[in-house]
Order: sequence, then structure tokens, then C-alpha cells
Amino acid sequence: MAELTRRAGLLAPEIETGVGEVIVRFRPTKYMAPERVGHNLTPLQRQLLQVLANRGACSLADIMDQLPAEASKRTVQDNLRLLLQLELVDLHGERRWARWMLKGTPS
Repeated sequence: MAELTRRAGLLAPEIETGVGEVIVRFRPTKYMAPERVGHNLTPLQRQLLQVLANRGACSLADIMDQLPAEASKRTVQDNLRLLLQLELVDLHGERRWARWMLKGTPS
């Protein structure tokens, strides 16, 4: 398995052995937004996480540019605040210098 994943350009699987069991973990090669964190995330919330994964630290204006036109600024702000409460994103700075980013990524 490790050889096949290497040839395919993927990360090698993690293999653990225990008493009567073998656990194989395949890690994703790109960010995948979770579907559930205490409750189900909406498509917009997952899209916000994906924008931050793809672009890194972004201003609200940068995020809005990546979303469909029907997403209102207020709705996006409310959803970002919820993701902040769920500890999925961080916010650094204030007002026009504020930057949103995935939790744990460098600013």
C-alpha cells in the first residue's frame, strides 16, 4: 500500500498494529472542511472554510470576492463568527486590517 500511494503522489498511509488488529489511516492531501463539529455545518460555512484553506489569511472583502453574489456581507460575517466560536477559524486584527484564517495556521 505504501508503495502504491507513493507512486500516486499521495501521502503514505499510517499503519498501526495492536493485539488482533491493524489500523491503516489515509490522510487527505488537501484541506477538507469538516461536515460536523458539534452540529452540522452549512454549505456556506464549509465554503468559508475552503476559501480560507485555499487562500490563507483573508480580509472580509477577499472572502466575499470568492463567494457567490447572493451571499450577503452580514450573513458571511455571522457565519464567520460562528466558526470562530466553534474554534475552526481565528481572527487577527480589527476593522479593515482584520484577517480571517483557519485555526492553527500562521498569520
